[in-house]
Amino acid sequence: MFNALTAELTHAGGALPTKGCWFPPTFLTGVTHAHRVASQEVFGLVLSVMTFRTPEEAFERANNILYGLSAGVVWANTYNKFDPTSPFGGYKESGFSREGGLQGLAAYCRVD
Repeated sequence: MFNALTAELTHAGGALPTKGCWFPPTFLTGVTHAHRVASQEVFGLVLSVMTFRTPEEAFERANNILYGLSAGVVWANTYNKFDPTSPFGGYKESGFSREGGLQGLAAYCRVD
């Protein structure tokens, strides 16, 4: 759970369809590394916004979590759309390496 005293919850505006199950995209601003939402995978329409001062700081924050699939796939108004030539998969606690594309085939090849 995020700390409501420092993070702000914002739902994107706009009307939702009346048929089906819909939830508006959600933004959390003011998120720090201490918030769970900054260090755990979120499966849903939630974007955590964190600030940084340098690109190096952004890289350090992105790599300093247990999971390696942060925003690996983002779908809008669809699902299960993949480019089969692109590698897909997670690192660390978020998957088992890569599949798809040349990187995915490399695990099945032996170069002598």
